[in-house]
Amino acid sequence: MEIVNLTPHALVVGGEDGSGLAEIPPSGILPRAREERTQVGTVEFNGASVPLNETFFGEIQDLPEPEEGTLLVVSFVAWQAAGGREDLVVVDQAVRDDEGRIIGVRGRPPP
Repeated sequence: MEIVNLTPHALVVGGEDGSGLAEIPPSGILPRAREERTQVGTVEFNGASVPLNETFFGEIQDLPEPEEGTLLVVSFVAWQAAGGREDLVVVDQAVRDDEGRIIGVRGRPPP
């Protein structure tokens, strides 16, 4: 199985017991979902009128076609926008360092 990282960050993946650790560098391909924002109201805060928005994500751009034997790691928004493609995964069970930075992942969420 080949895993291609379509996120902007290197990913360290491995088994739950710490075995099989490997770093997967970013591929340079960044799929994005088209974003639509609509102002639905405002709130007054500290003398300013702050907009309240709803954001919807639509058509996905720059997503490679599926390839047999290849998993593509994408952002959660891209995963949702792609509508359940079986070759797409998002990271799950983040492993963090002492400062809270994500340094690895242990799995993927259920479909």
